[in-house]
Amino acid sequence: MVNTVNLLPGTLSVELEAGVLRIHVLDETGNFAEEMVQLENLILGIAQPELPEDITDRPA
Repeated sequence: MVNTVNLLPGTLSVELEAGVLRIHVLDETGNFAEEMVQLENLILGIAQPELPEDITDRPA
């Protein structure tokens, strides 16, 4: 997440401590917090792909 945020224009990750990421943002006019939540969810989806709900019913 830290490295990905650093790639976004106008942002800089400056500290990661106890699971909290501190980010400096140059342009505060947008909805930056919501964009970070969307980015975090996207990264989680890539790192932890969803499995089918019930994989026990599949034939071996």
